Amino acid sequence: GTIPSLIDNLTELQSLNLKSNLLIGNIPGTMGDLMRLRELDLSFNELTGYIPVEMDTLTNLSVLRVPKLAGIFETSYDLCIFLPSLRNNTEY
Repeated sequence: GTIPSLIDNLTELQSLNLKSNLLIGNIPGTMGDLMRLRELDLSFNELTGYIPVEMDTLTNLSVLRVPKLAGIFETSYDLCIFLPSLRNNTEY
């Protein structure tokens, strides 16, 4: 399945683990509305595309685990420039 765009209704969500759920498609831009999100694990899925620019508002996000997506970020350092709150907690 896909990550539903209505995920933005979960406004109080602080941790989301969707690891190994056979997810396909893109990460919805509405993920950027989850302002309280601290941890996001999307690893071991078949997601494609890019990390949505809307996610740059997730200033509380300190752990992000994603599959390698379209090569937009060559290193975790590049991703930390995009999402500064991550520091050393990014895994591909």
